[in-house]
Amino acid sequence: MRVVLAAGLLLLPRVLFAGTAWNESVSPHFAVKHEAPFPTSGLTLQLERLHNRLRLDLAMFAPWMAKERVNVYLYTKQQSYLRGEFHPPGWSNGIAQYEDKLIATFEEQGKEKLYEVIAHEMTHLLFEGYWGEAKKRPPSWLNEGLAMLEEKGDKSDGPRSDWYKAMSVFYTHAPYRFGDFLTSNPSRDLGGDQDKVTRWYVQSYSLVFFLYRRHTRLQFFNFCRSVRDGTPIEKALGSIYRFRTVAQLEKAWRAWLNEGSVRRELEEYEVIPKNSARADSPAARRGRNPKNGRLEPVGFKRLDFHQLR
Repeated sequence: MRVVLAAGLLLLPRVLFAGTAWNESVSPHFAVKHEAPFPTSGLTLQLERLHNRLRLDLAMFAPWMAKERVNVYLYTKQQSYLRGEFHPPGWSNGIAQYEDKLIATFEEQGKEKLYEVIAHEMTHLLFEGYWGEAKKRPPSWLNEGLAMLEEKGDKSDGPRSDWYKAMSVFYTHAPYRFGDFLTSNPSRDLGGDQDKVTRWYVQSYSLVFFLYRRHTRLQFFNFCRSVRDGTPIEKALGSIYRFRTVAQLEKAWRAWLNEGSVRRELEEYEVIPKNSARADSPAARRGRNPKNGRLEPVGFKRLDFHQLR
């Protein structure tokens, strides 16, 4: 622990890009370039904890993470992040570039959200790098769902994230049919409709949770490897998970969502009332927002739900 602490406090002033002065804090698995003279208190230790957790879940996709460092560029404010060297999209809180093992974000968003963003972007870095080795991109739902899953490291027990609680939306709004969903891309297919985009992200999280947390780590890895290597999704589902069709997967996922532990937990959290109607029932369709018939975007009112990135 003393060695880790010492490494985490090592500061090396550097100018890495023209016009940007960076200071650097090095830990065993991270090189943090921070715009401020000192990094956020406890940052390197928290990053090492994050690394330990992600290594358990994702080292199968990125064996290099045991020995190589991830570069984290930490701006002080959102404005300097948006105007910085990496030219991120204006709507983003963080970006990942797997080719350079690089994450960029900013401190202004607060500690808790900062760690969620770094976990999210590091998952993209590790997972997209695995697909990049084959010169491919992962399916959008798989890529985003896994990154959201790792924001807080949801397990099959213990406190749930707001993403988990947000699955309550499926008790009043029917999910997307899997036949279209598995090949969809929210920026391409949903026309910027925030209601639809919100539900798309929650469904991505939910499906990855089901495939990863409710099955084995090896199954999930073999499924991703099979799809990356060119196997059609339906065939990969059959050989790895024994769902012979996409329809069978959807049926199993809906059963888990509507009849299994998820529903009981969301009732305990009081996110949904006990004995509430299912999403595909006439009672649920009649019970949608009486004012405008639309899903409340992002906020979900009763949850401390952060903006979609």
